[in-house]
Amino acid sequence: MNARVGQLNPWPPDLFSGYLLNDTALTTDDFICKRGRRIMEFMVDSDFVLLNGRTKNDSPAQPTYFNTGTSIIDLVWADISSLHLIADLEVILEPSLSDHYPICLSILTESANHYMPNAHKKTAISSLKSNGLTMLRKNTKDAYLLTRTCRILRILTQTNCTS
Repeated sequence: MNARVGQLNPWPPDLFSGYLLNDTALTTDDFICKRGRRIMEFMVDSDFVLLNGRTKNDSPAQPTYFNTGTSIIDLVWADISSLHLIADLEVILEPSLSDHYPICLSILTESANHYMPNAHKKTAISSLKSNGLTMLRKNTKDAYLLTRTCRILRILTQTNCTS
């Protein structure tokens, strides 16, 4: 979803204890737009956490958009209950036909029907931008989380915020 949230970081550091996420999100984009504040408030109220700037390969958060300048407007969110599944996030800073850089989100999946902390394997997640709506497809059994995420994305992607 497109918005600029700068240094907004409303989550307590202990929320990230035991996960592969940094307790503080670092960013290279300090600008906050009105839509960014609204999205942040809505997502916090909906128990989602911003992943940009929190992972090994995206700290500080890298620009996701370039045109006349660069900014971080493509935001990646995870439900609080799924933070244990997040392995890494990386912005692929290579030229493409889009003015948005691709984002690779690596997640861990449970190898059995129950959670086993040391028995994870990586799975694929892909993102496709179409008419301002980010559609996600992943190889996992967590259809509820995917459905909830897509519903929230539909609500929030009605306007752009690129400056």
